[in-house]
Amino acid sequence: MAFMLERAGIAAMSTGNWRSALQCAREVDELRHRHELEEAQRVAFDGLEIFESDPDLLIALGRVWLLDHSPLLASSAFTTAAYIARDNEIPVAWQIAALSRQRKYPEAIRLGTAALAPDRFPDSVPIRVALGRVLLDFSQPDRAEHHLSEAVRMAPGNPDAANWWCACLAALFHWDAAEQEAEAAIVRYQGNTRGTALMRYRLGRIHLDNHRLGQAISCFDAVLRDMPEHLRAMEWRITALRGTGRPEDLKLASSK
Repeated sequence: MAFMLERAGIAAMSTGNWRSALQCAREVDELRHRHELEEAQRVAFDGLEIFESDPDLLIALGRVWLLDHSPLLASSAFTTAAYIARDNEIPVAWQIAALSRQRKYPEAIRLGTAALAPDRFPDSVPIRVALGRVLLDFSQPDRAEHHLSEAVRMAPGNPDAANWWCACLAALFHWDAAEQEAEAAIVRYQGNTRGTALMRYRLGRIHLDNHRLGQAISCFDAVLRDMPEHLRAMEWRITALRGTGRPEDLKLASSK
């Protein structure tokens, strides 16, 4: 951990009053969701002073670093967590994501494929989703299709699996199927703010790719009503507004 603390450049101060490492990790996640990344790192470091080498805290810190465009640091956190908690699939899934962020696609694919071996995590939905995402990033949607369709079949209530399955269908130009799956998932996840926001965002992207700008804007607006801090919805909403070519929309987009 000393190496990662030094690289981050933020001193750790044991000031937290957490009852468990998991409670501290949840606080880190909440700060990350609000994009308070420096404070999230500080809380994680404080927690690691108390709960040394806890895998949940390492994963939470790695996710902060991934969002903060520090995939090398993130990878070190996830690798350490995977070594400590060898029976836990989650740090492996995040290792795959961090490698993909570094554009180390073949390495990420090898890691994901090995992790799905019968003696490791053959039924892991997070690893299937992570591997599917890498294959999409590597422009291999035909290979991603198998893993993501399996993930949705195994966990129909998992919004991440549904989101990337729809992205895969869109990458394969199965537009109608992608739209139908996204709309069905929005209904399925009613009451789950994150789930519905995720699927409305995906539906907005599908509409935008098909030049249905008004429908895309409506989807992004719905996401932002529930999650005002959703940066990607903001960014793609501006793109859609600019695409309309209407002066009033261009002015609104420029003001954001």
